[in-house]
Amino acid sequence: MIFNMAQISHSNNSSIGLILVLFILLLIVTHLFYKPLRGGNGEILTEGASRQFHIINATENPGLTLVSTKLWGDFESPPPQHVILPGETYPFEVSTVPFGNVKVAYAMYNVVLTNDVVLGSFRIDMKVSTYIPSTQIYSKNGSGYTLNNGNTYVYVRNN
Repeated sequence: MIFNMAQISHSNNSSIGLILVLFILLLIVTHLFYKPLRGGNGEILTEGASRQFHIINATENPGLTLVSTKLWGDFESPPPQHVILPGETYPFEVSTVPFGNVKVAYAMYNVVLTNDVVLGSFRIDMKVSTYIPSTQIYSKNGSGYTLNNGNTYVYVRNN
């Protein structure tokens, strides 16, 4: 008589256990080597974060008023139409997305004298590319004022 031993396979239980062990190891390694993304000022940036930009009205004698005419693009939340008086600043929050995606928000302004005479207009592009902010003066019409920009700001000054 020949006796064959019956074997019971435990492959389902062992593969579930192996997957569980690998998952726990992945969590440990991720926790040990995780480094958050940081912005230019050292602040921690996460997905869904935003970058702040400023339009600064530094005009004086005569003070010029900046009147927004059109705002569109990738703002964190849509800003309202607004007026920036001499000596005031208006902040914008532009959305950011990690890993090379570019987000751009646009603002158009009229530059107005105190007697409601429009001296000109300009458009500013506020861009965030892989958390690196930049501003671009896209168009400037009229005279009597200058625009100076940096990574996160635009100054409007008298000539």
